[in-house]
Formats: sequence, C-alpha cells, structure tokens
Amino acid sequence: MHKWNTLFGGECLQPYLSPWEEDFTVADCAAPHAAQLVYRGTFPGDAAAAFPGEEALASQINLLCSATGVIDLPAAAEFPDVQVQGSYPITEEQWAKGPHYYYCFVSRSSGEPLSKSVAGPGPAPAG
Repeated sequence: MHKWNTLFGGECLQPYLSPWEEDFTVADCAAPHAAQLVYRGTFPGDAAAAFPGEEALASQINLLCSATGVIDLPAAAEFPDVQVQGSYPITEEQWAKGPHYYYCFVSRSSGEPLSKSVAGPGPAPAG
C-alpha cells in the first residue's frame, strides 16, 4: 500500500478505482492488474509559480499524458479499450507542498485486467 504522492511511475495497481485515490496497492506487472501508473511528470514552468488553478491544470493533463513515450503503444495495442486518466494537484495547498507532479494512469474501460506493463520510456525531452 502506497500513498498517491509516493509513487514514481511504472507501478502496476490492483485494485484501481480512480486516479484520485489516496492510497494504491502496487502489484506485479506480470500478473493481471487493474491499472498502471505509466508516468509521473512535473508540470512545466517555474517551480515557484503560484497555483494556476485546477481548471488550468486540467486543461493540460490530456496533452501531457498522451505525449509520445508515456505509453508503450505496441503493448497497449493488445488491449482495445485502453483509457488514460490523469491526476494533479487540485488545491493551492497541494500545489504549495510541491513538487508539481502529475500522474498518468492506464486502465481498461471494460474493467478487464491488463496482463503486462504498458508504460513507455517517458516523453522525449522538449527541444
């Protein structure tokens, strides 16, 4: 059992209800599992920036979590109903605690398990 903010990315999770849970149980990726935290990233910009607001962060999450390299597309292609969900700081208090991480989760819309890792190597550096 791990607190949401202690995960690094790549962990497979069983069970999985949503990306907004407080605690996650890490499972073996070779065994059937409900979801995977495929990537933990840091929001771009100044680390000292004021909290931009939940709406501003929400508007970035789909682009960040669908960046090339976040998901291993050949592995994910085995599952026709893969869905990507993200979580991020939603309050000024969470933002102030820093660092400004976001989390990208993959699960299946059918509720069926994943049977292997679908995490990619991470997004390519900008530039």
